[in-house]
Amino acid sequence: MTAAPDRGVIVGASEAGLAAAETLRRSGHTGTLTLIDDEPGPLTTDPAVEGDPLRRLSP
Repeated sequence: MTAAPDRGVIVGASEAGLAAAETLRRSGHTGTLTLIDDEPGPLTTDPAVEGDPLRRLSP
């Protein structure tokens, strides 16, 4: 049996990408998650979105 990877890469940091990352965290993934997006600059939180999606991604 192969061990689960300790890191993950998600292409797209839109709401779907954040939802994928959140699902991985809820499923117990505690390794590194990298979100790749074509927007310039760092990933930011939209103040219009309820809660803080970046904080929810922390293990």
